[in-house]
Amino acid sequence: MQAWIHWKDGRPLELLDPILGDSFPTDEVMRCIHMALLCVQEDPAERPTVETIVLTLNSGSVTLPSPQQRAFFLKTDTYMPRKGLESDQSARKSMPWSVNEASITELHPR
Repeated sequence: MQAWIHWKDGRPLELLDPILGDSFPTDEVMRCIHMALLCVQEDPAERPTVETIVLTLNSGSVTLPSPQQRAFFLKTDTYMPRKGLESDQSARKSMPWSVNEASITELHPR
């Protein structure tokens, strides 16, 4: 979300670690940030294909469309413990959740 805000405000290079100083090619970093924002577009049809990503990152000649609102963002919802545990208002907790409905898979050895 911070990347989107910096992009919208015209300050995408503020995402970089200050320890990098000026030791990076600005145009390449800008292209990578731009591509990353395109990859998380709300509408999947607006996202670049893998072929476009590879072509873009390997050459500076591809013109990219402007990214629109990103698909991933966090909201908070109130979590209420089950009855019998703590039922007063102080027991309510704010739990972050994502609207992208992605699941996390944990791998275990056989």
